[in-house]
Amino acid sequence: MEKLETALADQFPGRNVLVSMNSLYLCALGKREIGDAYIGSDGYLFAKITEDEVSPEAMNARLEALRAFAQMLSEEKVSFRLMLVPSAAFSLQECVPQGADLYPQGAYLSLAAELFGENFVDLREVLTESEHYYRTDHHYTTEGAYEAYKAYAKSLGIDADKKRRFQEVTVREDFRGTLYGKTLLPTAAKETITAFTREQRLTVTADGRELPGLYDETKVRDADGYAYFLGGNYGEVQIVREGDDDEEEEGTKQERRLLIIKDSFANCFVPFLTGAFAEIDLLDLRYYQGSVKEYLIRRRITDVLVLYGMDGFAQDENVERIAFGLSEQIDNPLLTEPTNHGEGYFAKDLLEKMLAAAGEGYDQTSFGEELYIENFPNLYGTGLDPTIFSDGAIGFQNGNAGEISIIYVYDKANASAVKQMFTRRLERRTLEFSGYMPQELPKLEDARIVQSGHFVVLIISEHADEVEEAFFRWCK
Repeated sequence: MEKLETALADQFPGRNVLVSMNSLYLCALGKREIGDAYIGSDGYLFAKITEDEVSPEAMNARLEALRAFAQMLSEEKVSFRLMLVPSAAFSLQECVPQGADLYPQGAYLSLAAELFGENFVDLREVLTESEHYYRTDHHYTTEGAYEAYKAYAKSLGIDADKKRRFQEVTVREDFRGTLYGKTLLPTAAKETITAFTREQRLTVTADGRELPGLYDETKVRDADGYAYFLGGNYGEVQIVREGDDDEEEEGTKQERRLLIIKDSFANCFVPFLTGAFAEIDLLDLRYYQGSVKEYLIRRRITDVLVLYGMDGFAQDENVERIAFGLSEQIDNPLLTEPTNHGEGYFAKDLLEKMLAAAGEGYDQTSFGEELYIENFPNLYGTGLDPTIFSDGAIGFQNGNAGEISIIYVYDKANASAVKQMFTRRLERRTLEFSGYMPQELPKLEDARIVQSGHFVVLIISEHADEVEEAFFRWCK
């Protein structure tokens, strides 16, 4: 009811005209503070976030949660970077009105740099020009995002694409942003939104719904024109590169999978990265309520970037949720560096170790391959929920009972469903071979279904003991 009352109060007839006239009147009196914004020089409006609104205890809690998260990723050999974008009030201090009551942003950025060392992408010496920030909006411009992208690429040791690789497009020339919305100051500047685009074949999905791409033309004329980038904010977004139209880039295509944990500052930043990663996932913890750790495993993430505007980071309590569940031990996580890093199908590696121990000839197929997709329901039926597992591999012998099958489940609680599936498979094979190849029955009688962590395995082999021993040895 309180929210409804506030909404109705904000919508009375002529409200915008009155607010605009009041802002103009206050400026004429020399006031440099209107509501939640400061009126700066050179046409800049700055968000008013005071020291009272950002407690040291809350900032320390957020940074400590990120430290625990980064430590877990380090142990699992996943790249981690933290990038906090300084606000315009920090980077353009010469334009901020004297006496403005602002929280000590520089001190917190220095603390982050100290805590995370080389894993902190420090933008304080990067975003220093007026062209890097909108005058009437709290975001950095696309030009500022490009400079941040170059700093991030440098920290990873990858070459940043030059501007010549992109086509600069003017999206809108009369943009007034969120800070204008706080003041409705009629003298506020009208600004240009630009985008750096390039020809790519991408599939973009947000909260389970496919988007037209990285940009939403229907949002460009909205009051929040910045929503043109990605169409706004979602709980989770997946951006998958289907191929490159640029022949020069084709030979350098990488298969790394990046997860960006973010606020809206990532929306105009992410288009620069699509040439460096096969897949980019975005999580906004304001809307995504699941386990970040589980997401990392399920999506086979190889790189993580935490990207926030500094003001948003200072006020977003959801950041601390990033540490939930980190204490749970993951056995043989998919985060581990695989031998076939580019493929990301780790059960295939484990199967090869087990087949070597078997000492027999096996054909094989693995998760994602056409043969695996076609034959899985023929071998095991359609009773297993496909959403509970993310990886698998099968070794099989044509003409006899030999079979070694591996399934990786997201949640170890679902291992029982896989074991039941393997039990039914074993019963059917025993019935089949008892009729026409009884010599194979000793293999089936000595078969075993075993589990280590998230892996569940069916072993039918003349050397079942050796194969089982290899499974547990490589799963340690």
